[in-house]
Formats: sequence, C-alpha cells, structure tokens
Amino acid sequence: MHQEYSTPISDVTVLSAKLQTLHTDVADIKGSIKELTSAINKLALVEERISNAVAAQERTFKALEKMEERIEKLEKAQVIDDNTSKWLDRGLVAALGAIATFIWERVRNG
Repeated sequence: MHQEYSTPISDVTVLSAKLQTLHTDVADIKGSIKELTSAINKLALVEERISNAVAAQERTFKALEKMEERIEKLEKAQVIDDNTSKWLDRGLVAALGAIATFIWERVRNG
C-alpha cells in the first residue's frame, strides 16, 4: 500500500485557487443582487404609476356617471319643456283665432 502525502505548498495552492473561485462567485452574486434590486425598484415604480392611473380612471368614470345622470335629467326636462311649448303655441293660436273671429264678426256686422 502506497499513500501519497501532499505537500503543504500544494494544499495552500489548491486552497488559494478555491478561495479565488469563491471570491469570484461571491462578486458575481453581489452583482446579480444589485441588478435584482434595481429591477425590483423599477417594478415598484411601475406598480405605483399603474395604481395612480387606475385611481385617475376611477375618478373619470365617476365624473362620467354624474354627467350621464345630469344629461338624463336635462333630457327629461326638455321633453316637459317641449310639451309645454306645444300647448302654449296651440293656446296662442286658438286665442288669436278667437280674437280674429271676434274682430271679423264686428267688422262684418258693422
């Protein structure tokens, strides 16, 4: 049986190489974490903007509903006004007709 013994220098070299690899991996992980942090911050900003847009859209819809209700009331009032106007026109024509008939009868009878 033959056992090989490693020299302390070769152990230090291997250990140094492994530490260097570990250092490189940790540096890569730090870089990745910075990129992820930046991406998360950008996502938070986008989410905030979307929330603001949704709130503005809700306010717009509420204002639109109020306007639709107001227009509906005005349209109903317009129908009533139109009917009133027709009756007034008819009443005026009837009154003018009666007055004209009265004057015609007076003129004709002398």
